[in-house]
Amino acid sequence: MKLQQGFPTCQEVITAEDFPAGITEIPHGAFHGCSSLTSISLPDGLTSIGDGVFDGCSSLTSISLPVNVTSIGEWAFDCCSSLTSIILPDGVTSIGDGAFSGCSSLTSIILSDGVTSIGYGAFYGCSSLTSITLPDDLTSIGNNTFSGCSSLTSISLPDGVTSIGGEAFYGCSSLNCIYGSSSVYDLAVSAGAHNAANDCPTMSPTSGAPSSAPSGRPSLVPSAVPSVLLQSEYESQIDSENGSNKGLIVVW
Repeated sequence: MKLQQGFPTCQEVITAEDFPAGITEIPHGAFHGCSSLTSISLPDGLTSIGDGVFDGCSSLTSISLPVNVTSIGEWAFDCCSSLTSIILPDGVTSIGDGAFSGCSSLTSIILSDGVTSIGYGAFYGCSSLTSITLPDDLTSIGNNTFSGCSSLTSISLPDGVTSIGGEAFYGCSSLNCIYGSSSVYDLAVSAGAHNAANDCPTMSPTSGAPSSAPSGRPSLVPSAVPSVLLQSEYESQIDSENGSNKGLIVVW
């Protein structure tokens, strides 16, 4: 596709200053197949990430999205197999189909509270994913959303979820525990979570380990495990670890 004059081309490092002034959207497939890209900073005025923008950027390890971004397009980060860290703004309300499909290095994700639906295959093939926290307002999970997440051991499904697409948990061979109401659990089993139990121990508010009291929304995983954090959680953990943020994925 033809990009506007002054738009950066595929290269190892791209900075916000490389983009045209006043840009609000990165167009469809702008950096598709840019396997040499390892680092990119995006301009503050950006509000949306188009479909397939970073599809196949297999060397990209981390990216910070500006605070005004509200939508992530379909297949936006598909096959970003080296991606371990991404900052998602609190304003993001939609995760497109296949948005993080094939991101085989992602280990833990917390989605912002504004997200109400997760698209088809959004996390398909995220084979290193061990933990994901879903927002309380989530109502639907698309087909094949977590298919192939073979390292995922447990998941907490909000009570407001009314729809889980076909094979959403197909191939989640390590998934043995689903936290949530019996009706939501039944939806998950119908979507492929056949080996998961619903009579799980409650979650610790600090570590995600079994506890004697329920915690509601699962919280931080141990600091040795890469994670996606909300801004307040990120700042708290930075303070407690003397400024170290190694391996953190932050939801801004």
